[in-house]
Amino acid sequence: MTPVGAAPVGQREPSAHSHGAGAAGLPHGTGAARPESAGADARPAHRGNESAATRRLAEAATDGDAAHPAAPRRPLHSAAFVAGLAAVLIASILIAITLGSAHLSLGEVLRALATHLGVNEALRLDPLTTIRDAIVWELRVPRVLTAAAVGAGLALCGAILQALTRNPLADPYLLGLSSGASLGAVSVLLLGVSVALPAAAFAGAMLALTLTVTLGGRGSMNRTVLAGIAVSQGCSAVVSLVIFWTATGDSYREILSWLMGSLAGAQWKSAAIVWAAAIIGIALCFVGNVLDAFGFGDDAATALGVPAGRVRLILFVATALLTGALVSQSGAIGFVGLILPHGVRMVVGSSYRVVLPVSALAGAIFLIWADTAARTVFSPRELPVGVVTSAIGVPVFAWLLRRRSKVALARPAPAHVAAGVEDAAPSPARGTELGYASAGCEPAIPAPALRGRAPAAQPTPGSARFPRPTLAPATGEFGLRAAGVAWAADGTLIIDGVDCVAPAGTVTGLIGPNGSGKSTLLRVLAGLRAPAGGTVMVGDRDLAALSARSRARVIAAVEQAPQPAAGMTALNAVLLGRIPHRSLLASATRQDTSAALESLRQAGVLHAAQRDISTLSGGERQRVHIARALAQEPAVLVLDEPTTYLDVGAQLDVLRLLREVAARGVTVIAAIHELTLAADFCDRAIMLDRGRVRAAGQASEVLRPRLIAEVYGVRCRRLTDPATGESVLSFA
Repeated sequence: MTPVGAAPVGQREPSAHSHGAGAAGLPHGTGAARPESAGADARPAHRGNESAATRRLAEAATDGDAAHPAAPRRPLHSAAFVAGLAAVLIASILIAITLGSAHLSLGEVLRALATHLGVNEALRLDPLTTIRDAIVWELRVPRVLTAAAVGAGLALCGAILQALTRNPLADPYLLGLSSGASLGAVSVLLLGVSVALPAAAFAGAMLALTLTVTLGGRGSMNRTVLAGIAVSQGCSAVVSLVIFWTATGDSYREILSWLMGSLAGAQWKSAAIVWAAAIIGIALCFVGNVLDAFGFGDDAATALGVPAGRVRLILFVATALLTGALVSQSGAIGFVGLILPHGVRMVVGSSYRVVLPVSALAGAIFLIWADTAARTVFSPRELPVGVVTSAIGVPVFAWLLRRRSKVALARPAPAHVAAGVEDAAPSPARGTELGYASAGCEPAIPAPALRGRAPAAQPTPGSARFPRPTLAPATGEFGLRAAGVAWAADGTLIIDGVDCVAPAGTVTGLIGPNGSGKSTLLRVLAGLRAPAGGTVMVGDRDLAALSARSRARVIAAVEQAPQPAAGMTALNAVLLGRIPHRSLLASATRQDTSAALESLRQAGVLHAAQRDISTLSGGERQRVHIARALAQEPAVLVLDEPTTYLDVGAQLDVLRLLREVAARGVTVIAAIHELTLAADFCDRAIMLDRGRVRAAGQASEVLRPRLIAEVYGVRCRRLTDPATGESVLSFA
């Protein structure tokens, strides 16, 4: 037999770095007392590694009275960019009205607008002639306003759908919404009931959404996207069949022009419909914070207190209604909802609080000029505006794909997780003759003396320029207890009758072979899955009785190798952890920013606050995810394979950080594959075998050679290090 690693299984003396005034304080406790007066010498030891931008942000976040934090100012560049786009939109509307087969000056446009707004006499402006006034007010103004509303709405819908599905190709067409609206609109056009066009488009979009959601089921978003593609193609096929059998003459040309996208028939009625629908769009601009929570997937959003399923359904319905209204007046205009959100994220970053309004403004400007080109380039003939958007969209999309591929090659390869590893069906535990099977829920025990390697030195908390935020302390009063917990998928039990305890202030390792149900159990313990039976208690509170937001303030979860949205910075990722502490629609306060920066500091990655997560090393990324969980101020921290895909040094760093978290009184539960690491860093261990608890208790008691050999199917023995006298495990 060859020793795999020095995995001590005996009790160790507490680390000097884990207790006392020298311990690195986490955002959940008061930590070391902050000096009354601190100057430059009181700055953290690794302050030199922080970027100047990070230091300025930290200082700005803590200006003023910490007890009454003012709402933070939006970054100047974002506010200026939005204001600049709004000015460009107004200028585009005015200039586009002047262009056409009959040229008008800007002064004439302003005179016509003043006349119809009733302010021409006050401004001493003479009205235009009847013909020129009609060109401005009856033809061009409603058309330009319709183009602006349609462009803004389509771009906004595309950005929202890309966030919800985490698919950069998502837009109203991909999920079948536009095709469904087209089917409804074509049906009434053929029947000659054009007055019912908006209602028919609404109905078609909702029918397509219903089919997409039904076919997609409750599986992954990839399945929903595939269902949307199928529905879109099906609706397009039905439209083609209907046109082939029924359309003739003028109706055929009208429908063909409409299917290619055209604003030629836009009137004030059209403008009124799309701008009434724009009310939905304006409301959607305020859901950016909610969409940011989906940046790491549905489970992450649920762990942050966001009701992911309900929010997704509401936003799907809202985008379907908005798409139906827009398509009913403009026809099928492609690429607006696909290309513009990509371009916007390249400019302003990944925060949807900024992406949504900027996408709407950019979409309005883009479609105004696309429609202007459609009606002027080949004047007096007019192109369908959908042809123009496609002509622009195809090369731009090709350029974006090429650029993304170059960026991907320059970045570290993301970790990929094999699907379905933890979902194997369990079977009854194999024997209990060794006496390790759990006979029931174990009583809570005092936290044992801390073991494990000494944590890395941490900076002195607090300074005059960056004081520690006031956060709720983790008092150690909470622990987690599960009794008779079961969970099934498709009628098959994945975990069956699990009883376990994780006392406060300890690190509990969840171990077991692949397919034993570790990930599933962690999701149930974190409240991400409702158990089919049994209860989960946090302290004296039943987890099932807590609201989503209340649960997110008590339990934080870190998923296995989470993949963030493209372009998300470390600071923005950690700010997501503050969502449970404010309204879903509210922006982050200065106190939130200060807490997020402190969490990054305690996790040892404050220097990376402004960096794109995808450019960080594996160990740094994992520390950012832990910092996001710490920002929730949890009493219980649940982690699924926190050392996956990390090298040995990064694994040890992450586990040392978890020991420091537990030293503050937080209950830490982590699934760990490496038994050597579990023996070295965990106070307690729970061994799963085919969905059932095979053993639970002190790590040194659970990690016994005979039990390991039986559960894992390997030969194992305990060796004694002659130099230190410590026990180690050896495998063969």
